[in-house]
Parts: sequence; structure tokens; C-alpha cells
Amino acid sequence: MRRLATIVFALTVSIAAFAQEVAPANEAHPFLRWSRDPALSGLAGAGMTLPGISPAFAAFSNPAAIPMMEGLGAVKASYGYYSPSMVGSSNIAVGAAFKPAKRFGLAVGYAHQFGYDKIDGFGPHDFIIGGSLAFGAGDHFSMGANFRYSRSMLMKNLSVAVFSTDIMAQIRFGGFTGAVGVRSVGKPLDKDDKSKIPSSAAASFSYHYVTGIHSIDAALDGDFYFTKNWGVAAGFSYGVKDIAFVRVGYRYASERAAVPSHLAVGVGGKYKGMTLDVSYITLNKIIGNSFQLAFGYSF
Repeated sequence: MRRLATIVFALTVSIAAFAQEVAPANEAHPFLRWSRDPALSGLAGAGMTLPGISPAFAAFSNPAAIPMMEGLGAVKASYGYYSPSMVGSSNIAVGAAFKPAKRFGLAVGYAHQFGYDKIDGFGPHDFIIGGSLAFGAGDHFSMGANFRYSRSMLMKNLSVAVFSTDIMAQIRFGGFTGAVGVRSVGKPLDKDDKSKIPSSAAASFSYHYVTGIHSIDAALDGDFYFTKNWGVAAGFSYGVKDIAFVRVGYRYASERAAVPSHLAVGVGGKYKGMTLDVSYITLNKIIGNSFQLAFGYSF
């Protein structure tokens, strides 16, 4: 176990150092960091390690959560309306995670962002397609990697394509879970493109507590972007009978971070494997009044 942890740490540091070295000047594809799951966006983006968060969208967040999921799999679809006072884009996403063996997991995901003002009759849009591979070592440790291809169609004959990856390692003891790694590491595929994607070193910590019919979840997630920006999100969730949930979270970030500071609230419901989650973002002039909803099923 110690040797495996050493390898993971060395790999993470190496990738982070490489990303900092090659990172060019401008920032592209900030939509890579937009949460596709309202169960997370209702916590202001915190909670990647919470056991109650479905891993269906793991291809966009934490692949190391898949081997620790309950059951054999989960699927989810979401719709969101992002930044209505500014760009007013619509977002749809679908994702699925499976655990075909006790210590092995995989996931797939697709997201599409559209609805921007047309330019010469062309509607700009973005999309992401990705997959995950993950494995566990014993009952307490897991790690995984996401591999994503994204493209931003800016004009009819102008687009930016990016390949990026996440590598996360996770550990769980009792109600405590923690994960560290790197997220959105990559660069545009056009070698002449000097833009930079929002890569970061990431950490996520959470605590899950159940007493009687009540459950309490607390989460703290942070990102240090290789652009020297940063963001920290704290979230809290209260559940009754593992059926109904109320969520609140706040993210505090540097001025130029890919996801800005904001307050988020959310609600969720679960019944016989089916889930419904809704989130709403406020207290930010750029992304304020954004909302998201999703339907899911776990089996």
C-alpha cells in the first residue's frame, strides 16, 4: 500500500510540474470545470468524495469514487441554464458509472453546451466526451483517471480542441473520506494554439454521519490552478431517511478562477434507486441565477 501511494504521489507531482512548465498565456475551456451534477453544484462544487453523491458523472469529477460506490452502477442525465445574465447557455449532460468487479470501475460521460448568440448564422457550442478507469486496493484506498476530449466551436471555421485528464487518489476510513490529485491537465491539440486550460492540483475532504433517520454531510474542496488562481468550496447537506436532502454551499475564489465565488443551494430526493436533484446559484453577477436539475438511477 505504501509503495502504491508513493507511486501515485510521484505521478501527480510530475504531471503538475509538466503542466506548469508548458502552460501558455490565455485560458480556454473554462466549461471543463462546470459541475454537471446538481448534487455537487448545490454544494457550490464541494463533495466529490461524499459517499451519497452518485458517481454517474465521475468522468467529469472524481474517478476514484467509482470503486467505493454502492451497488453495481449508476446513470444520470442533467440540464442546466448557465449564466443567464451574461451568455445564457444551456447545458445537457449524460453519464454512467459501472463496477463490474469489486475493485474495478469505469465510467463514460458526454456534455453539450449551447444557446450562445449566433455569429453569421452559426450557433457557437461546446462539447465534452470522456471516460474513466479506476481500481481499488482493499476497502479503504482507490485511484482513477479520467480521459476527455473537448471542443469549443467558436465560429463556423474556428474551433479549439483539447485533450485533458484527471488523476485522483482517494482514501476512506469510517465517515471520513479524502482525495488528492490533478484535474483538467492538458493543452489544446493545435500546436500553434497558445491558450491554457484550467488545470489544477485538487484536494477534497468530507465527513458523512448518520444518526437514526437523520444524516449530515460536510465537505471541503479546493483547487490551486496552474495559472496561480485558486478556489475553495465548502458545502453542507442534511438528509431525512435517506429520501430527502437539503444542501447549501459557498465557493470563494480568486478573481480570475475558472469558477468564480458564489453561493449555492439545492434539494434532492431518492426513492428505490431513483434520484432527483436541483441546484440554484446566486450572489454572483456573472453566474448568478444559474440552475440545474438531474434525474438518475442507481442499481
